[in-house]
Amino acid sequence: MKVLLIQPSLITKYPIQVTEPLGIAYLSAVLKKTKHNVKILDCIALGQNNIGKLSDGRIRTGIDDKELIKKIGEFNPDLIGISCNFTIYKDDALHTAKIIKENFKNTKIVLGGVHPTMTHKELIKNNSIDFIIRGEAETTIVDLVNSLEKKKSLKDVLGLTYKEGKKVLINEDRPLIKNINELPLPDRDAIDMKFYMANSKINFYYALNFPAASIISSRGCPYNCIFCSTKTMWRRHWRPKNAVNTFKEIKELYEKYGAREIVFYDDSFIVDKKRVKELCELIIKSKIKIKLNAISGLTVWTLDKELLTIMKKAGFYRLGFPIETGSENTLRFIRKPVDLKKTKEIISIANKLGFWTTANFIIGFPYETKKDIEKTINYACNCGIDFAVFFVAQPYAGAELYDIYKKEGLLKKDVHDAQLTSSFYPSKRFDSKQLNDFATKARKKFSKIRIKNLLNPIFVYNNILPKFKDPKNIAFVIKKGSSYLKSILSMKHE
Repeated sequence: MKVLLIQPSLITKYPIQVTEPLGIAYLSAVLKKTKHNVKILDCIALGQNNIGKLSDGRIRTGIDDKELIKKIGEFNPDLIGISCNFTIYKDDALHTAKIIKENFKNTKIVLGGVHPTMTHKELIKNNSIDFIIRGEAETTIVDLVNSLEKKKSLKDVLGLTYKEGKKVLINEDRPLIKNINELPLPDRDAIDMKFYMANSKINFYYALNFPAASIISSRGCPYNCIFCSTKTMWRRHWRPKNAVNTFKEIKELYEKYGAREIVFYDDSFIVDKKRVKELCELIIKSKIKIKLNAISGLTVWTLDKELLTIMKKAGFYRLGFPIETGSENTLRFIRKPVDLKKTKEIISIANKLGFWTTANFIIGFPYETKKDIEKTINYACNCGIDFAVFFVAQPYAGAELYDIYKKEGLLKKDVHDAQLTSSFYPSKRFDSKQLNDFATKARKKFSKIRIKNLLNPIFVYNNILPKFKDPKNIAFVIKKGSSYLKSILSMKHE
């Protein structure tokens, strides 16, 4: 059967950075393994060099509708799968489906990803959608394609929501794949890896070594944060690739595609310290000279000096801490088991070992007070991290927080309008403008204090000089230092 897997073009308010579409690359790999004719249509990669501004000021990243129709016609698939991982990109996926149905009426369309999983009962009513795969898709899409090819009933395809005439049918959930080591490596040959390698300086603007590529070495998260839909998608089951298979993928990226930095996109990278240690030992033994970047999913309570030391030796140089808040009240509300004191200690150890340290913070949860928000800002400014990213709380589909917003009457706009660093949504105490102003204040205060710290010899000795053991960090410091200077200069005009 001929299957086309699509990463849609995106229309956003701001320019975006994109990485390899690993989700559909995994689907391509399992479908090819079962002898189906599969292609990936990465609309973003095909059109990223032709980013266009629309009449309403928004930005299209990817090919236009005319080119989309042309590319589909050239392959003439029997089934088209459209990826829709994030709520804010729902409209892009549905627009792509609509254009396809208008021009290829007999072609079946299946939608998959995090957002369709959470909202399958609503989305299946869309006239352009024939099937929705809920949750993990590798086994489901193979069963779906085989059933369609053999014209068998779909009633036994677990994890599928579909229509028979006007009737909506929801099959039983599919159990998660117990051992993800059994999956083939993602089919990167079906992706324009030359494009992603060539554009990695844009897409991984924070990286140190180029070309850079991404990897997902585990699935899921065992924790129970109310703002995250990961636990709904993966049911709080954390399933890792073992160290050997993770190293195999890193080696393929290094040798076959020329990657010189790997960015881990795991929701929870370090749950099993032994796995990470074994991976580091394999990298060290191989003598591969590669940089490793864990931008998120670093569970603070799993880290210690011994593990950080071997990670540094293996090539890890940047660590992202999902701290989220500096308020104990908010930590309890979001159910984030972070020890703020221990976190400061780990950040200090990491800085002394020469790591770049970053952290995410979220402000504006529904019941937060001004005091809670100020605690978060003050903690971010004083915990010792090199870079802080401030988000405004968002009610994403599938997260418990969405239900709280709904219960409190705070869903003033459709959730797909949300942006990560600013919000349309009020809390119980502040309107959206006030929350966005708090976030702006946080960014300004952090930048000012960071500049002040860089003028302190003791701070520089403990936190900056250890990073200079790697010559590449000198250019990195100059680059980031200039951005801080620009931010300070811009503040003087406000």
